[in-house]
Amino acid sequence: MQYEYNNTVISDVSTVCDLGVDVDSSLKFDGHINRIVAKAYSRIGILFRGFFNRDIAFLRKAYTVYVRPILEYASSVLSPHFFKYINTKKT
Repeated sequence: MQYEYNNTVISDVSTVCDLGVDVDSSLKFDGHINRIVAKAYSRIGILFRGFFNRDIAFLRKAYTVYVRPILEYASSVLSPHFFKYINTKKT
């Protein structure tokens, strides 16, 4: 079907982003999960390149502050209960 608003055709999209969460037309979060995993890996790389301190307590705090919020944002909406989502690695 084709929808119109004020004589303007509304185009179809395959993915929509709402409050930072990407949902595709089949209501799956594959694209969103791949995007946040890539962003988390990027932040981890920045941490290792930016800090010369390799103290495990320091790295744990830096991970908690800079990486973990990316992974946990909207996790209650995503509810990653499939192993393919839980074990996603950077592609």
